[in-house]
Amino acid sequence: MTPWRAVTGRARQPRKPKRQRALFTCGRCGKSYSSPLGHACSGGGDFARRGKAQKAAKARADAKRKRQAEADQRRQAERARIAKVRAAEQEKARKRVAAARQATLAKAGRPAAPRAPRQAHDYRACRDADCQRPPCEAYQEGLAEGHETGYESGFDAGMAAAGRS
Repeated sequence: MTPWRAVTGRARQPRKPKRQRALFTCGRCGKSYSSPLGHACSGGGDFARRGKAQKAAKARADAKRKRQAEADQRRQAERARIAKVRAAEQEKARKRVAAARQATLAKAGRPAAPRAPRQAHDYRACRDADCQRPPCEAYQEGLAEGHETGYESGFDAGMAAAGRS
């Protein structure tokens, strides 16, 4: 049998494996790959990305603080405006009441005198026997009745305790 080489006329050379071209390119790292299962992004790290994220978070926090400060200033200005309007309205109402009072007194023929503040009338300190105020009358009646009742029972008990009858 003749060798195969002799029949074909040329020596069989081993085939060089062809380098397979990549099918895809990674969008993140730029490397080419054929199988997404075997690809792992490498290099670069995430230092820059984390730095950008931190700067963005700081910028968001600063913007939030600024918005809150502006909102606080607006609220404070609104409160001040409301207080000013309220004070003006109260002053108008006070003047309106004073004018109505003077008109009423003028109708009655009396001069409008400034009203003095009322004196406090304590029913416990009232020494007027003819005071017609209900709290004063009730207090004086209760005091007199309690004194009479207490004197009678207290005198008898005191005398018995002392051994005198």
